[in-house]
Amino acid sequence: MLEKYYKFSLEHRSDRSTCRATIWYLISILLELALHHLLKE
Repeated sequence: MLEKYYKFSLEHRSDRSTCRATIWYLISILLELALHHLLKE
Protein backbone atom coordinates (compact mmCIF):
# COMPACT_ATOMS: atom_id res chain seq x y z
CA MET A 1 0.00 0.00 0.00
CA LEU A 2 2.73 2.47 0.98
CA GLU A 3 4.83 1.44 -1.98
CA LYS A 4 1.92 2.25 -4.27
CA TYR A 5 1.55 5.67 -2.65
CA TYR A 6 5.29 6.35 -2.85
CA LYS A 7 5.35 5.60 -6.58
CA PHE A 8 2.32 7.82 -7.08
CA SER A 9 3.85 10.75 -5.19
CA LEU A 10 7.09 10.44 -7.15
CA GLU A 11 5.20 10.52 -10.44
CA HIS A 12 3.22 13.60 -9.47
CA ARG A 13 5.90 15.54 -7.61
CA SER A 14 6.30 18.11 -10.37
CA ASP A 15 2.54 18.55 -10.64
CA ARG A 16 1.10 21.80 -9.31
CA SER A 17 -2.02 20.11 -8.01
CA THR A 18 -0.04 17.42 -6.19
CA CYS A 19 -1.64 18.31 -2.87
CA ARG A 20 -5.15 17.87 -4.22
CA ALA A 21 -4.17 14.72 -6.12
CA THR A 22 -2.61 13.26 -2.98
CA ILE A 23 -5.75 13.98 -0.96
CA TRP A 24 -7.95 12.29 -3.56
CA TYR A 25 -5.54 9.36 -3.70
CA LEU A 26 -5.69 8.89 0.06
CA ILE A 27 -9.49 9.12 -0.02
CA SER A 28 -9.63 6.45 -2.71
CA ILE A 29 -7.42 4.17 -0.59
CA LEU A 30 -9.70 4.68 2.42
CA LEU A 31 -12.77 3.91 0.31
CA GLU A 32 -11.09 0.77 -1.00
CA LEU A 33 -10.30 -0.37 2.53
CA ALA A 34 -13.84 0.40 3.69
CA LEU A 35 -15.30 -1.65 0.84
CA HIS A 36 -13.00 -4.56 1.68
CA HIS A 37 -14.12 -4.38 5.30
CA LEU A 38 -17.80 -4.30 4.36
CA LEU A 39 -17.47 -7.20 1.95
CA LYS A 40 -15.68 -9.33 4.55
CA GLU A 41 -18.52 -9.05 7.07
